Amino acid sequence: MPPDVAALIADLDHESSAPGDHTPAGTRRQHDHRLRLVAAPPPGRVAESDAVTPESCFFICHTLRCGSTLLCDALSSTAVAGYPEEYFPERLRNGRLSLATVAALKDPDVWRSDWSSTPFDDCLNRVLSSGTSVNGVFASKVKWSNMPYLGEALGTSQLGRPLAERLDGVFPNLRYIWITRRDKVRQAVSLAKARQSAEWKAMSAAAQRSGRLDYSFHVVDVALRRIVQEECAWEEYFTQAGITPITVVYEDLVRNYESTVRRLLEDLAISLRSDYAFPAPRLHKQADAVSEDWVGRYRRDARTSRMLRTVANLPALLARRRLRATYVMPHLRALLDRLRRSA
Repeated sequence: MPPDVAALIADLDHESSAPGDHTPAGTRRQHDHRLRLVAAPPPGRVAESDAVTPESCFFICHTLRCGSTLLCDALSSTAVAGYPEEYFPERLRNGRLSLATVAALKDPDVWRSDWSSTPFDDCLNRVLSSGTSVNGVFASKVKWSNMPYLGEALGTSQLGRPLAERLDGVFPNLRYIWITRRDKVRQAVSLAKARQSAEWKAMSAAAQRSGRLDYSFHVVDVALRRIVQEECAWEEYFTQAGITPITVVYEDLVRNYESTVRRLLEDLAISLRSDYAFPAPRLHKQADAVSEDWVGRYRRDARTSRMLRTVANLPALLARRRLRATYVMPHLRALLDRLRRSA
């Protein structure tokens, strides 16, 4: 990853909480920053004593609020596409491991493996046991902030092809799913609201957001820049490693839920029972009138901000001949043409 991308992501980490941090502001952590995994598999999964060795694996690569949880819930429900959760730690700027992992948070009373003191291979075996379905398919959600930790654990600081090769040696027949969202502004608004409310998913239509939420152009803009920079980092990783991920688009998933998941399973060469019926999605849409208001306000504020920046940069544009010829004069000619046509 280029130094400027890494630096910007680090700056955004400093401005806001860790990407997967689900703890409301002002709440003191109960378990420090150590990450642990559940001791027993959830109902319906393979018991540890009967653990299946994975024969094929896939990572669901995502940014926050892009629909990854909806996709993972659909895949888990099939019982043949692994059990994708956020299994791996994130390395924070202060050097500690982040606790914010859904696999750990679901059942903190029975945490057992500790990444900060247990050998990596032992923790990895626990992950493979928890995330593999009976047909030998392992799946995991992976955020960009997990990748530096995985590189460190596997003995490489290079996050392109060297890391991809190490991962191939650990996860058999590893493939990558890239889930993205077309409307980045709505994604940023969703992230900004979730951080304030600490409500990251709604399991019922009646779920209510707690407390009053406050709009801030800066907060939404920071969230948007973070999303874009992390997507750029993922795309660069895929390019450097020669990986062509299977792409899933959030808006398509919402519009055509079952057919999108079925096509994905076909691309992964995973067969469903002929009589399998997809259950209705458990997750409910959290966007509401407040979301739409924030989207509109952000777009208006962004236009104003761009206009102010343009005005502030006019002296530099006008002072340099090449910039005048390249940027100023074409815009002036286009403006004069529009005025003549409207006259």
